[in-house]
Amino acid sequence: MAGAATATLHSAAMSQVMHFFIFSLLERLHALPGVAQQQSDVYLAAV
Repeated sequence: MAGAATATLHSAAMSQVMHFFIFSLLERLHALPGVAQQQSDVYLAAV
């Protein structure tokens, strides 16, 4: 039981880290015109 709770918590933390990583990557791509701008807008809308 405790193991499952820890795994769930760990999974949620990893998910947050991944979202933060992708978000910061897209923030850097924001400097580029066109496609990168559209992709980041779509991602932010999805979140």
